[in-house]
Amino acid sequence: MKKKQPLSKLKYDAKHPTVSFRVTEELKERLDEVVRQKGFSYADFILEILKRKEVKEKEAYDQGYKDGYWEGYNSRENTLQELRRQLLSRDAYIAEAQQKTKELERASVRSLFSLLTAEQTQVIRGWLEEKRLREQIDRINRALNNL
Repeated sequence: MKKKQPLSKLKYDAKHPTVSFRVTEELKERLDEVVRQKGFSYADFILEILKRKEVKEKEAYDQGYKDGYWEGYNSRENTLQELRRQLLSRDAYIAEAQQKTKELERASVRSLFSLLTAEQTQVIRGWLEEKRLREQIDRINRALNNL
């Protein structure tokens, strides 16, 4: 049975967790040498490495920003935005052309109807209505088949 730990030890352990990992014998000797030369604990040595890493990352970021790498990024973004605008304007142009085509088709049909007799107009209207109903029935049948 384990001995009960004092509350102070439990609190200390909670605030100072243990980190352990295995290293080669050669790496252990190198770590011991560096720690002994610098007068660090292992925790202080790791903290120093982390601080240097953070500083180098910030310096690299600042240098990249200063050297204008963001200009290339911004230029790319501007080019993409311009391409998007052009694409939207093309889509709008196509939609407008489609709308005009439909209007012309309707106008052509109307002008044709004016040339027909009343009986001919009635026959064509019946045929168009029948075609519209068949298309609706086909859509309903396709929807039912997909269920």
